[in-house]
Amino acid sequence: MFEQMSEYLLTGGFVMPPLMGLGVVLWTLLGLRWQFLRWGFAGDLRLWCRSQTTIHGNREELRRALEATHRMSEMQLVRFRTVIRSLCAAAPLLGLLGTVSGMIETFSSLTGMQSFAQNGGVAGGISEALISTQMGLFVAVSGIIASRYLDSRERALRNEIDQAREELVRLWDKRVEAAT
Repeated sequence: MFEQMSEYLLTGGFVMPPLMGLGVVLWTLLGLRWQFLRWGFAGDLRLWCRSQTTIHGNREELRRALEATHRMSEMQLVRFRTVIRSLCAAAPLLGLLGTVSGMIETFSSLTGMQSFAQNGGVAGGISEALISTQMGLFVAVSGIIASRYLDSRERALRNEIDQAREELVRLWDKRVEAAT
């Protein structure tokens, strides 16, 4: 199996190692993003708010603390998103580069009949072109699908955070009214 995979990668030409590296980096970043986005934390925030029996500070301090927390959560929510999208865009372009390289090899082999038989002729160049294109599309399409799923999870978490923030302000106001 390892030999078949190695042969497949070698047949794809010089763009296959960068494409494989791009795929590994892409899926590593997708995994890190998923790890953060899979856990909703707004429910825990609500429970904590309800458990507080005393109020410290004023409404302005609460607003500043909420804004700071919102900025930090925003950075976490969008973490790696731009890099993931860039890698998804680059993968088919690398595959296309392999396509062009394979077609150049194909046409070069047609010009010199001696190298035609030695290098696998037309079949070798076309094989390189198709395999690199296939790998580029596979990396890009699978990355885009996973990225879109994570984007929907991000939107859901944003809604959770906004609802928790509104509930925190409501609870604050309710406790202030009860204290006066």
